[in-house]
Amino acid sequence: MELERTNVWLQLSGMIGIIASLTFVGLQLKQSQDIAIAAQYGDRSAEATQYWRFVAEFPELLEDVGKRHREHVAAANNYNDELSDEQIGLRYVQTRSYIESWDNNYFQYISGFMAEESWAVYESRLRRGCSSGGIVRAILVNHPEAFRQSFVNHCLQDADV
Repeated sequence: MELERTNVWLQLSGMIGIIASLTFVGLQLKQSQDIAIAAQYGDRSAEATQYWRFVAEFPELLEDVGKRHREHVAAANNYNDELSDEQIGLRYVQTRSYIESWDNNYFQYISGFMAEESWAVYESRLRRGCSSGGIVRAILVNHPEAFRQSFVNHCLQDADV
């Protein structure tokens, strides 16, 4: 009788141990996946930023970007029509590069990979950029599909407050 009781307790503790270890492995896999996704998103953001820096090096590309985005960039912050297409393109490209970085930083922050203190610096810049009439806001309103929806919502929501 005592042997059976010991056997039952050993089996029960063994099952609890297996369940605990499987839970631990599952949590480790989830954490590894979260880290991989965050790294992948950071890499994509860096590539997008590199693309916009490449565009900024060529006046003909800036001119083309300026022509395509003149309407919403020129309307932001009351830019006047005296700006050339190249100047409009440069403002667009510079701002787009900043937004790519902020989008990545926001993702890193909400994923738990950026400290509150670090995010606060970007958050204040983002709030200024997303303010009504700003070029950041204009780009996010006109190209929301280029960014994470949660980032766009965060920016536009905070700016409306």
